[in-house]
Amino acid sequence: MKVMNQEVVQKQSQTFYIKWTPGAKDKDGNYKVTQEIVGVDMNIDIGGNKISFKSSDDNKAKNPMTDFFQALMKQKLTFVITPDLKVSDIPERKDFLKSLSDTNPAITTLLNNILSEDALKKMAEPTWWAVPAKNVNVGDTWTKKSELNLGPIGTYTTDFTFTYKGKEGDKEKVAIDATMTYAAPKDKAGLPFIISKADLKSKKGTGEALFDPARGRIDSSKITMDIEGELTIEVGNMPTVINLVQNQVSTVKTSDEDPTAKGKAPEKK
Repeated sequence: MKVMNQEVVQKQSQTFYIKWTPGAKDKDGNYKVTQEIVGVDMNIDIGGNKISFKSSDDNKAKNPMTDFFQALMKQKLTFVITPDLKVSDIPERKDFLKSLSDTNPAITTLLNNILSEDALKKMAEPTWWAVPAKNVNVGDTWTKKSELNLGPIGTYTTDFTFTYKGKEGDKEKVAIDATMTYAAPKDKAGLPFIISKADLKSKKGTGEALFDPARGRIDSSKITMDIEGELTIEVGNMPTVINLVQNQVSTVKTSDEDPTAKGKAPEKK
């Protein structure tokens, strides 16, 4: 980031270990699937100011995020997923938000905005996002659009184009092209600053996903996206222009065993 001609380098590494447990189908063909966050490993460095959290550490050093992440890992969410792989309901969302808000009541408004029901649905769907809705042949393409509204942080709209590339070993390979645009927020409550203007978009977004036909799920995926643009942020009615250049790499790996388990034999499935 460049703020008033001064460069600030920010590096973030975030790993979330998420456990999914499917339940039975209902009469309409919907699944109830339970999501638990069983591990978090995060390192943030903003201009030399560092914050880290690792859930596997027995002696956790306290920082501003410790209570929040510990509360996050105690909560379960149930997603109702339709036959066409859309999340239709998250019945435990209110209890989930209350538990997180109790760690710091000052962020209640912010959490209600950025963890809206729609936002939580959009955050879950990339787990299976590259799966086509019909049978495809090598070279076939299909598209999907994701609009993620994070309240006072703004709205991210991403257009995905998927292309089936055929077999790669015992997996099926899907190429991914993604284009992201950002819009400044309409609802500005919940943050100590206001994002008043924005011209921010992706310069490049590419990746791939490997589908495991034996298990009927995405085995792994990776998307690299370069984002550039300009934001105008106001603090106390004083505007500041920020130039942003961001490189973001997102990877997902699915396994049968819990990688955070210590000394446990893998469960037989």
